[in-house]
Amino acid sequence: MVIRVIQRIFVALDDSPRAAGVAARGMEFARATGAAVRVYHAVSVPPEFPPAAATHGGDPLPAYLHRIATERLHALVDEVRDVPCEVLVEQSSSAWRSILDAASHFDADVIVIGSHGYDMLERVLGTTAAKVVDLSTRDVFVVRRFDVGEQASTSQ
Repeated sequence: MVIRVIQRIFVALDDSPRAAGVAARGMEFARATGAAVRVYHAVSVPPEFPPAAATHGGDPLPAYLHRIATERLHALVDEVRDVPCEVLVEQSSSAWRSILDAASHFDADVIVIGSHGYDMLERVLGTTAAKVVDLSTRDVFVVRRFDVGEQASTSQ
């Protein structure tokens, strides 16, 4: 039996309140394996905004969303001193595709992603996590949930 060494962990986050917990699990995984971590967020303009907001031209919304996501990810990883981390935020119209492409570019050994636990309809239609799990050629570690009141911390 050959055991593959995990050297690079790709932690894909969204802007949900659960992102800190997913990041914490990724950091725990990195501590246990000694792996480097890339924390990633694919930013997209919400569909309820007019199409002009999704362009890179004159609308400031994409740049604003990128800046906010970058600041949020840095706040999550800046406290982590014992795990080599880097942050990457990219503009995307398809989060699952961007996650797979960025994990491939990073040559990740494993992708860590959160699952919101949606109902059957969302599962049939496909969530970002479900698509990543189904379409990834890499191992995927799915963070299911945190108990109510559990405080997720990325530092120890």
